[in-house]
Amino acid sequence: MSKDMLGAAVQKLVALPPERLGIAHDFLMKLSGPEAEVEACKRYLRREYPWAFPTVLRIGMSDLRIADDFLAAFKDAGIQVSDSVEGMLKQQEFVVAEQEAELELFVRSIEELGLSPWGAVLADIYKRAAELGFELCPPEVGPRVRLMYKNQPKEMLLVAMEPISNSEGEPCVWDITVGMDGRPCFYGRHCIDKEHVFFSSQRFIFCRRKSAKRRGR
Repeated sequence: MSKDMLGAAVQKLVALPPERLGIAHDFLMKLSGPEAEVEACKRYLRREYPWAFPTVLRIGMSDLRIADDFLAAFKDAGIQVSDSVEGMLKQQEFVVAEQEAELELFVRSIEELGLSPWGAVLADIYKRAAELGFELCPPEVGPRVRLMYKNQPKEMLLVAMEPISNSEGEPCVWDITVGMDGRPCFYGRHCIDKEHVFFSSQRFIFCRRKSAKRRGR
């Protein structure tokens, strides 16, 4: 940055009303953070809104390929990760797509899918979602959404996916949530057997390949 640019930036900061200084501070913190945050700032300036829930997600990118890549990215982003997640990432079922592709993401509660207000088992949730044209998410969707969904409110989102066993051998799906302290968290939610009932208010992330929609789905 030239001295002229720096001087102009300082003048703008000094002239800001007090109620906007906090926003400027938060933005500067992102700009001084890891490269992923800088790229997110650039996307924001292009009006892509990177800190909102990612309704379009690109998978198969070369930046993150193996478990250690994702775990390092979680650490850099200050995301709390459970032992279940570490175990799931290291299973052979966790794979990253060989080729890049774009997915559309959809969040639906069990009730919004038209299932029983008393809840439903995973198999029935997936069956109903398929009837509505939704698909299960590839394994990498959960970790990538967790990294992109910066300003998640205090909610829990489960990823509709084929369960992956944790280090204890328990089948789990990704659980994207926020801790009591506001810190982003990434867990593995047990779905131990076919009789495990999920509450009707619980919300799942489903996907659909963008090309599928263009074919009229």
